[in-house]
Amino acid sequence: MKDLEPNPYEKFSIGDIVEAQIKEINKYGLVVVVDNAEGFIPASHTSHFGYNMKKFQIGQKIKAKIIEIDKEKGQLKLSIKEIEENPVEKFLKENPIGNIIKAKVKSVKNKIAFIDLGEIEGILRLEDAIFGKEVKDLNSILKPNQIYKFKIIGTQKDKIIVGLKQVKEEAWNEFIKNHKIGDVIEAEVKKLIDKGAFVDINEDIEGFIPVSEIAIERINIPSDKLSLHQKVKAKIIDIDEKNKKIKLSIKALLLEEKRKEEEKKKQEEVKEKQEETKKVEGLGTLGDILKQKLGDKK
Repeated sequence: MKDLEPNPYEKFSIGDIVEAQIKEINKYGLVVVVDNAEGFIPASHTSHFGYNMKKFQIGQKIKAKIIEIDKEKGQLKLSIKEIEENPVEKFLKENPIGNIIKAKVKSVKNKIAFIDLGEIEGILRLEDAIFGKEVKDLNSILKPNQIYKFKIIGTQKDKIIVGLKQVKEEAWNEFIKNHKIGDVIEAEVKKLIDKGAFVDINEDIEGFIPVSEIAIERINIPSDKLSLHQKVKAKIIDIDEKNKKIKLSIKALLLEEKRKEEEKKKQEEVKEKQEETKKVEGLGTLGDILKQKLGDKK
């Protein structure tokens, strides 16, 4: 009877893209039915990365590509991943290496952070996050669920490698190109510690104001004069190009403003004295004229 019926596998060819219905799900893959013929999709062919069998349901219809046919045994081997674009390649088409993107941090460990890039995941290593070796824990500079700017710097299997310091390096180069010691800038206080205040000069550039440079008078801690998110004006007093650090001073700016006020006051006092002298000299001249007229009458 079997020989009298047409072989259902005869109508298939390797490379055909077909619609299959899931009949069974197990740890090895998916048993499917394709036009009355049975087929199997190995777990390794359900996705480019990882085997998440929980995303499938019995009765679900899916598209797959036929990659092997055994007509004698009546077996089809199919693949879902072969008709889907590799998510990493797809991501890199839209965001080539070198591009700067904004993305949310999923989780942070001491020396590595995982970044949400949609279908795929990005990883940020400590060495690609900071300049120098002072920071030893990414938790001190990144917070989960916060959005940051990252630079695409490479790939590692199914992950995209991103960098934070590379973004800051570009911003740094642009900043020092347009700024020098002595310039006055506006910044926002973002963190207060005993030794001073960290401030955001812009989205990518950070500055530090030592406690001794916050006020003209002596203060014990930065919070004596500053509060979080306060906008301040300060003068650049040092640029450390090697470690990408900028030191600022509010005190230097206040002292300069005080000196200018004193100078202006002195100039006003000198001007007042000059005007008084002119008045006195004017009166003397008028007296001389009157004397002369009286003399003429005599």
